[in-house]
Amino acid sequence: MIVTLAGVVNPYETIYTGGIDPFYWRPVTSINTLAFHSQNLIDLTPMLALGNNATISITMTNLLAALQINGVPYFRWIVSGALLLWVDPNNTLQSGKLISSNSNFLDSGPLFFAGFFGLVYQETGSFFLNNTAVLNFAKGTVYSSVVQEGTFDAYQTFNSVFQYAKLNEEYHELAVEKGFYNATLHYDISTPITMTYSFFAVPITNPNVIPYNLTFAQNGTVSLGLNYVGQVIFGNYNLTLKQFENLYTYGGFSGILEIINAYGGARILGLTSNFAQTSKNLTAIYLVNNAGWEELFSAVGVVKGVHQRAGTLQSFTLQYVTIGSTSSAFLNLAISPVGYQQELLLHKLAILKKD
Repeated sequence: MIVTLAGVVNPYETIYTGGIDPFYWRPVTSINTLAFHSQNLIDLTPMLALGNNATISITMTNLLAALQINGVPYFRWIVSGALLLWVDPNNTLQSGKLISSNSNFLDSGPLFFAGFFGLVYQETGSFFLNNTAVLNFAKGTVYSSVVQEGTFDAYQTFNSVFQYAKLNEEYHELAVEKGFYNATLHYDISTPITMTYSFFAVPITNPNVIPYNLTFAQNGTVSLGLNYVGQVIFGNYNLTLKQFENLYTYGGFSGILEIINAYGGARILGLTSNFAQTSKNLTAIYLVNNAGWEELFSAVGVVKGVHQRAGTLQSFTLQYVTIGSTSSAFLNLAISPVGYQQELLLHKLAILKKD
């Protein structure tokens, strides 16, 4: 059996707040926490040269290394996907040849050393992948080439009361098909994240017996983003998608926690202080043949005090603007607080004709 690497997908570092601060994403949620959409597709067209019968499998890398380094088996990925096919009964594949199949990987492995603030972890890596094939169909020949490349850079420093972490992943793909039809698939994606976190914990019951209680206080910040540019071209059809999204949150809380399992899961028994503010901004562009819409979004959510766990939507703005059309449409929405009330204001809905 021939085993060929067809593609690599970098996971997006979706953050849920149970392990950081349960009040950060209230009421403004983080990127992808409520609805996750895959940022990219992998073009498998060159793999048709290997034959009509194939098994597509997925492998998760570095999970064993994470287990060995940390000594706990709580690292896992939840994976789903879809196989998209273009089927033409009148244009069957007659023959094919995989001209080239190359892949290169570089991983520094986890590096640990002493730093100014404590122990430092650092790891970097990159990959390059190219599959190229010639495919002979009933209606003609197609040359298909897929190139993928990406990098990651992780850095973390921590001690018993503080940690700083930074991770950036970049992913690029270019798939080109030329022949009796022409198509292009192109992606550029980067996902930066930075986090600071300080905490203080003192057990108030026996920590050797689970569950146990402790006094806890923490403060921190999280900054993360999703920068995405994608393009699909088929003949005269050109779809362009752009998404630039960023989020920043800061704050902390103190109180009494109950530790309920061996890997630190806890529930809050009582709060003595609580504050969090989350700001989220998005610019998204959808174009078909250079005409479409731009969406501009901004929101700020705040949690103030021990009794306001759900938070207040402090501000909200949403604007849609047409691009590349003979007319421009503007839709502005805003929500502004009145005390602890929230009022929806429809500021403007206008359609302006260009001369």
